[in-house]
Amino acid sequence: SKGSSNGYESHTSGGNCVKTILYDGILPELCNYCENPTDSHFNFHVLTVLQMCLQQIKTSMLASLTITSKDYDPIPVEMGTRILRIVWNNLEDPLSQTVKQVHLIFDLFLDIRSTLHWSEGSERIRSFFQSIASDLLRLGPRCKGRYVPLGSLTKRLGAKTMLDMSPGLLFQTAHAYIDDDVCCALTSFLKILLEDLRNECWRSDGIEGGYALYRGQCLPPILSGLASGVSKLRSNLNTYALPILLEVDEDSIFAMLAFISVGPSKGESQLSY
Repeated sequence: SKGSSNGYESHTSGGNCVKTILYDGILPELCNYCENPTDSHFNFHVLTVLQMCLQQIKTSMLASLTITSKDYDPIPVEMGTRILRIVWNNLEDPLSQTVKQVHLIFDLFLDIRSTLHWSEGSERIRSFFQSIASDLLRLGPRCKGRYVPLGSLTKRLGAKTMLDMSPGLLFQTAHAYIDDDVCCALTSFLKILLEDLRNECWRSDGIEGGYALYRGQCLPPILSGLASGVSKLRSNLNTYALPILLEVDEDSIFAMLAFISVGPSKGESQLSY
């Protein structure tokens, strides 16, 4: 089939793949540089160029300048694995601007994967995203760099899916506030998780029933942390997590007060919303 000469489009002709500058030249070369940086300054700049390259790829796909088919994947599995490995290797980089770049790269990569022809089968793309989420969850709650990517995946997969994959995620998230270094990144993720969980509960159980379901899942981890004997954990939860909790559901304050009410009468041991 005939392709454009703009350097973006790859096609097959007579069974032979026509290579392109963007996919077969620039992208692999940038990955080589990212995998073998000479120093932290070089690493940041080459990651910035990789991010620009992926942005151009996304733009070309949205403009239908890249034609994909079942026989041609412009970013094959091997290349996707390389990009993800580059992201993983830089999630804990000491330079915050480097971490921000790999977060942008990760988000662009997910957008590109969602645009490709094979993502039209929702189960296949969901399975792919779940596999990535599993890798991130295995990094543990002390990995600050994992929270922005987890937030991106939560928006795509849904909070309930994330909690099904990691039933203790809310308790782990609350307990992670013991570490000052992760608090800001953790709070951004917590807001995404709580908002999506609330919305999913609304859709499944209506507003009133949804709030009951939502509070039953999100309040115990936070309140458990607030009752902790570790002062730093209590302080950070009060500073970071509690305002987000009340922003997402301001009426949850009454449910929290019910938890800590002094001398509950018989039969009031179970929280009512």
